[in-house]
Amino acid sequence: MHAALEGINMRGHAERIEFADERYPEVARALRRLRRNYGDLGYDGINGEKASESIAFMKKALRKIGEVINFEFEKWFE
Repeated sequence: MHAALEGINMRGHAERIEFADERYPEVARALRRLRRNYGDLGYDGINGEKASESIAFMKKALRKIGEVINFEFEKWFE
């Protein structure tokens, strides 16, 4: 998110996770959970409970990102 603005070049997933954990822990937690759900859903996406949970985690992550960048995502949620 802000890494590029700070001139930080992350080459791998582990570096991105570490950066997010240090700077935006709530976003990192939501995105980790979302990633786990994505694996559980698979390509079929037939697990409605996991799909609904995933949407909730996406919204949570976007709200936190919006706070950091001063942008309102709420109008996009409905």
